[in-house]
Amino acid sequence: MTWRNSYTLAILLLVTSSLLWFEVERDTPRFVSVVSQSGFYLELPSDWQGLYRSVDNTRGQVWSMYFSWGSTPEQLLFAVHRVPEAEWNLVESRTTIRKLDSVGGEVYYAEWLAKNPLSGQAGDLYQAMSRGVPKVLESFGLATSALEQSKL
Repeated sequence: MTWRNSYTLAILLLVTSSLLWFEVERDTPRFVSVVSQSGFYLELPSDWQGLYRSVDNTRGQVWSMYFSWGSTPEQLLFAVHRVPEAEWNLVESRTTIRKLDSVGGEVYYAEWLAKNPLSGQAGDLYQAMSRGVPKVLESFGLATSALEQSKL
């Protein structure tokens, strides 16, 4: 093999590895941590930034996530509730809920809308975010350590 062939092979390998790195980097999801005043945290995809508004302690709910885009009326994406364990049996039969954790005699659960309330481009964005909600809920955790509590 001549030095030119070696040089060409090295350049091809460098370009190929750079392209592979770019694909991995581009497809790797980025997350933004959200810590609620209610003592839990979630990780949200970074591409949700600018498309939501979160609210702590509204109408008895622990925390709510609203789809918020341009002039489109805000729509609930999901909410995290906390109920006493004794009341959990009144809630658990609903179809659009998921139990997240149980601690200290209380159950944390998420609830979301059964149908996409929007249409057009806003509906498409809402639907895309809705598909990501299960992954977000997997990241649910209670801020129990001193470090996590300091973030509240």
